[in-house]
Amino acid sequence: MGYCVFTVKFSDGSRRAYVTGNTVDFITPPSGLTAGAARKVYAHRGRDQSPQPGPDYYWCLFQGAEAAI
Repeated sequence: MGYCVFTVKFSDGSRRAYVTGNTVDFITPPSGLTAGAARKVYAHRGRDQSPQPGPDYYWCLFQGAEAAI
């Protein structure tokens, strides 16, 4: 098990630290901004800045319809 910690700089100049599991697909940006406003990512930075958690995600494991009983 592991985690990823990183800081994102947004178009308005603000920065926010995040910590996620090893699957990094989405972030929750600051209020009033979208993830598209991200301008730069600083890997391995933000441990000391109370990082925000990434959104909850779930794995969906299934077999195709041809294998259904």
